[in-house]
Amino acid sequence: MQDTEFIAIGKTGRTHGTSGALKILIDDRYLEDFVQSDLVFLEIKGKIIPYFIEEILEANALLVKLEEIDSPEDAHALCGKTAYLRKADLLPENARESSSLEQYERFVGFLIKDARLGPLGQMESILELPQQFLAAITYQGKERLIPMHPQLILGVDQDLKEIRMELPEGILDM
Repeated sequence: MQDTEFIAIGKTGRTHGTSGALKILIDDRYLEDFVQSDLVFLEIKGKIIPYFIEEILEANALLVKLEEIDSPEDAHALCGKTAYLRKADLLPENARESSSLEQYERFVGFLIKDARLGPLGQMESILELPQQFLAAITYQGKERLIPMHPQLILGVDQDLKEIRMELPEGILDM
């Protein structure tokens, strides 16, 4: 790894929960690179150490669960560390998302699941309003618009093509 070039993409924050997850602050221009990566590197005592990413959750803050970091005590040792990706793992400039709308459009076709109600429907399209993005789904035979607010999104599973959300009660009754 001596010849590998690393790019600083952000910093780890505080621990979160009891599973050893960490809040992580990622520079916006590297967010897509980070979300698509299986590996993140953290600087520990002057050395850059690889960690496999077990799960990334997008809640109020971006949370990362690293393999073999299974308790708040383990995670605490990784707080406040600079996060890196290998330069070779970054997306080419022409493959980068160019707007927030495009970031959400990549989820068209994903199933939206509510924590309380279960599967609601597939995201058919995304609408951009001045202050928010709305996902259009068909729920119980009617088109419904779901706000894509980070506080409502519990997580995104790329493999299952699902977005887990916790929607306010009554939002689908409108």
